[in-house]
Amino acid sequence: MQKAAGWWEAQRGQFLFLTLTVRHFREDSLERTMDAVTEAFTATINGAPWKRFTRVHGIRHFVKAQEITLGWDNGWHAHLHVLLFVDLAAAAADLAADADQAWRDAEDHPTKGGGLNRSRVKKAERLDAEAADAARAAAQGIGAERRRELHGWLSERWRSMVVAAGGREPSKRRGVDIRTVHDGKVVALYVSKLQESDRGWGVGNEMARQDMKKGRKDSLVPLELLDLDGLSEDEIERNRDYWIEYVTSTAGRRAMTWSRGLKDAAGIEELDDEQIVAEEDEAAAEDDRVLVIEARHWARIRDDADTIARILELVEADRVDEVARYVPFEYPPPV
Repeated sequence: MQKAAGWWEAQRGQFLFLTLTVRHFREDSLERTMDAVTEAFTATINGAPWKRFTRVHGIRHFVKAQEITLGWDNGWHAHLHVLLFVDLAAAAADLAADADQAWRDAEDHPTKGGGLNRSRVKKAERLDAEAADAARAAAQGIGAERRRELHGWLSERWRSMVVAAGGREPSKRRGVDIRTVHDGKVVALYVSKLQESDRGWGVGNEMARQDMKKGRKDSLVPLELLDLDGLSEDEIERNRDYWIEYVTSTAGRRAMTWSRGLKDAAGIEELDDEQIVAEEDEAAAEDDRVLVIEARHWARIRDDADTIARILELVEADRVDEVARYVPFEYPPPV
């Protein structure tokens, strides 16, 4: 994901970060909401209206990531983050070519009296105006006016597609959110909910690393259901039920979807599961850090999952010396 973002920046392309949501209530099952969101998105990006929309606004590629949170009051919240790869200069060139073709069509199909067909002239004039607008946008970048135009069209289309898919009608105000992305970093609104919001957090992590996120103050991400520390028996049973629903409802679904041709254009190789595992094993073999912890010290921490996790994180981050804060060790191991 980060490679694709870097490639697009090198092409002088721009990004828009789109979030699509639906209304949800506590009684709604996760499966129902996910079905509606998935079907609505597929319908949104299909057909002539979408093709025209993307051509006018220079949307060349996208990556869609599905995110799920849970609120105790309103239940499951399945929504989409869509990173749009925008090329305004290409949009201006395409629209100028469309306008030229429209004028040629008007000249090639005169009226019986030999004059220009008024409807064809109107089309050519409209395309001229759109081309001029696109040229201004290419020079100025994506501003508030362009975002409002994008939001208006997307909001209407998204709402109609969600209803057609059997979902609850999205809010006019919150159903669609669209924001600019600067320098490969996602806007602060989204970064604020991350577990690790350091300077290295880029658009790739925001889209792909759901496992490193935390929910907002009134919600949690599914992996947080597994944190049972301090919970009562009833709360543990509640978390268990929600976790089972999450696992069964998401099985077999795609977490991320790339638009056709994006990976090839960005030079990203498709790998199957076996190839990924082989690459990870090879990388691990090249960078094997082994600490020796004596049995008497290990007995003190072996049942403390949090401490063991912290030790592993320090080792992976090449901060081995700091492990001494938790347990005595030897590194490198004795021969």
